[in-house]
Amino acid sequence: MAPLTDRTTLLVLEGTGLTVADVTTVAHGRAGVTVARPARDRVAAARESAQRIAARRPVHG
Repeated sequence: MAPLTDRTTLLVLEGTGLTVADVTTVAHGRAGVTVARPARDRVAAARESAQRIAARRPVHG
């Protein structure tokens, strides 16, 4: 986690390395969350792929 200010921490989600302690820290309001650019790019690519598949045939679940 990277310090944001002297009292606030920012947890950067990168798609790996998330710990129970990280989740607990965020859940207790002791850290904010942001998503790293490479992770956002991977999500966008996966969404585009899923949309292409769904356009060709029904998808359930």
